[in-house]
Amino acid sequence: YNQSILELSGAYNDDYQSETVYDGESFGADKGYGLSALSKIVLNERGSIRFTQSLTYNRILSYTFGDKTNVSDNGFANYNCFTGGLGREYNFTPAHMFKIYVGAELNASIINGSIKVWFENRGIGAPYDESYKVNNSFRMGYGLMMGSEYLVNEKFGLNFGVRLLNTNAFLRKSEGTNSDT
Repeated sequence: YNQSILELSGAYNDDYQSETVYDGESFGADKGYGLSALSKIVLNERGSIRFTQSLTYNRILSYTFGDKTNVSDNGFANYNCFTGGLGREYNFTPAHMFKIYVGAELNASIINGSIKVWFENRGIGAPYDESYKVNNSFRMGYGLMMGSEYLVNEKFGLNFGVRLLNTNAFLRKSEGTNSDT
């Protein structure tokens, strides 16, 4: 499960806001889903410091569960984010089967998607919409994580954690105009 924050969020009260997306104030997404694969390599004898590698796919949408036909704005935004990360983790209970950890990572992402912006045109003409393709863009960012894991055996464990990914922290420059498609 994903929850958008900062400039990525933009479906306020479960209603997409085309004007804020068109003006560049938000990216118009709200929630989504994803999948991660995480590998950990122990770096010290005690086992408390680990090197982490992660591969993540996130699908972030304006409306995660179906289209919203009962809202005033019929626009939407859908994004794909493919992320690879390298980081470090501190394990508080390295000698136990149940482990508690905190960590941080640097990540690199490829982001793409599609946007539909709705123009209401009050008193000027009939409402219309325009669709835009979000081309692949490379971004650098960071991740913060915390959670717990249970080791099933020496090589495999089950992990439950929370991870904050800021995939758009560095290399944020974008070029273009609203007339770009």
